[in-house]
Amino acid sequence: TIVGARRSYHRYKPDGTLRALYPAWGDDHQDYGGFISRNEFVDLLRHAKKHHVEVILEFNLPGHANAIIQSLGQAEQWQLTDPEDTSEYRSAQGYTGNVINVGMTDNYRLAKVILEEIKTMYDAAELPMSRIHFGGDEVPEGAWLHSPACRRLPVWNTAWDVEDPEQAREATQALMAYHYNLITGIAEQVSPGIQTGFWHEMSAAGSGETNSYYNAWLTSDANTDTIDSLLDRGQNLVISNASFLYLDMPYAMHADEPGLPWAGYVNTKSIYNFDPLDCWALTAGQSSQVLGIQAQLWSETVFTTELMDYYTFPRLLAVAERAWNKRPTQDRWPQFRQALITRELPHISKLGVKYRPDELEK
Repeated sequence: TIVGARRSYHRYKPDGTLRALYPAWGDDHQDYGGFISRNEFVDLLRHAKKHHVEVILEFNLPGHANAIIQSLGQAEQWQLTDPEDTSEYRSAQGYTGNVINVGMTDNYRLAKVILEEIKTMYDAAELPMSRIHFGGDEVPEGAWLHSPACRRLPVWNTAWDVEDPEQAREATQALMAYHYNLITGIAEQVSPGIQTGFWHEMSAAGSGETNSYYNAWLTSDANTDTIDSLLDRGQNLVISNASFLYLDMPYAMHADEPGLPWAGYVNTKSIYNFDPLDCWALTAGQSSQVLGIQAQLWSETVFTTELMDYYTFPRLLAVAERAWNKRPTQDRWPQFRQALITRELPHISKLGVKYRPDELEK
């Protein structure tokens, strides 16, 4: 956290050692970031318990790992990447080195240390660590394919021609499955009976595993083969459709509206009218494998607490309505809108929530 929790354009100390990671879009020349202490997290767990909320941490591997790779890059006791790896890739965020190497044993040694420490915090809060999310999303094509460490693993097929796209995908999938088996095994060792979560990209790696669940962030216009394959394997699905449940999307198409519009424009009414079981044309049989829905707020463009409130409310109220109740067969938006205006928005305003003004005027 000394390095990984700080974002700044002033990345290096005078002696040349790393002090911070690159900042987010829109940051100025101040230092940004921070982290909560162990005691603060224990207090958070206790507070959540009082309000019947379960806190599920996400510990994202093997992709999205730039912070941990950079933070531990100068620590001699941790080798998270293969120094002989000549693989070339670029992530969706533009990184060329944000994936840990699944063939390096230090990654699993580190994962166990982290999970054991997290477990002590749940113990201190007198709560079971019954679930944890391991990410697994957006591992870019090309990662690991030319890594000697990966080629020494028992899952590697020496007959693979990684220049062939189909065989490269097969190799990547085998390595993802290797990682899945190790990381879930460590979690089970640390907290027996724990349920593990992943994003949908990891679902094929966990084929046949019933104690995991998978968040699908695919947009509404995405190919549904991934969803069908996941459900055909009998796996559990959490609907996290980016076209309706990503709260960092803009409310509307306007130059002054904050957010990243890659998945669309998401307002409160569109979320209210969202049918989770219809977004990928799920059958009645498939719907029994849906555990629920989950809204996401990614923080690349969240620069202040007020902006966090703006992104979240009143949209989160529509998310809650759709999580608990099926979409009505008749248009009930006018009644829901009126309930928000007369009851819910005044209530959250008294709590100090800076929700988006004028969202419900139309």
